[in-house]
This record gives sequence, structure tokens and C-alpha cells, in this order.
Amino acid sequence: MVKIVVLAILGAFLSQVLKEYKPFLGTALSIITASAVFFFALPELERITVYAKSIYQAAGGKDMYIDSVLKITGIACLTWLGSDILKDAGLSAASTAVVMTGKVVCMGLCLPVIGALFQTLLSILPN
Repeated sequence: MVKIVVLAILGAFLSQVLKEYKPFLGTALSIITASAVFFFALPELERITVYAKSIYQAAGGKDMYIDSVLKITGIACLTWLGSDILKDAGLSAASTAVVMTGKVVCMGLCLPVIGALFQTLLSILPN
């Protein structure tokens, strides 16, 4: 974790220095730094995914639902990262478009989970 924080702080510092002389290079370094920090988290993300799936399966849940929840979480994280990178680059409109697209995709992935929830509720309620 210390390596990730040091990398992020060093990248941010160098990015700010570069932005004064070469704005394009400063922005590029900022994007590279954010991507590198994100890729350091991928192995941990895989362990979390495997653990969440094993707990869910042990409880008797269907893989489809946990997969949807994990995909939604991943899309939310990527959307947030992409949006922040675009804001940092001064592309506010593109940032908003990325956020909106991420929300629409998440809503689409939520539909099977919401449908299953309604079916469960209807089966519990008396006729």
C-alpha cells in the first residue's frame, strides 16, 4: 500500500510541475499515474471477487446475481476513475457523459436483480 501511495504522490507532484511547462505532458502523466495505481489494485480486486462469490454460493445464491453486482461495482469504479481523469484534463462535458453512460449501463445490469427481488417479494406476500 505504501508503494501505491508513494507512486500516486510522486505522480501528482511531477504532473503539476510538468503542467506548468508542458500541459499536455502533465495531463498524460496524470492519466498514466491514475492507471498505474488502478492496476496495482487489480490483484486485490480479484481476491475480493473470488471470496464474494464463494460466500454467495455457500449461502445458496445464483451466480447470475452476484456476477451482476460485481459487474456493477466494477463499472462504477471505472466510471469514477474515467470521470476524474477527464475532469483533471479539463474535459467536463466528456466526464459527465462517462458518468451518465456508466449509470445507464448499471441500470441495465440491475434489471435481473430487481426482477428477482420482486419475484421473491411476490412469493412471500399472501395472495
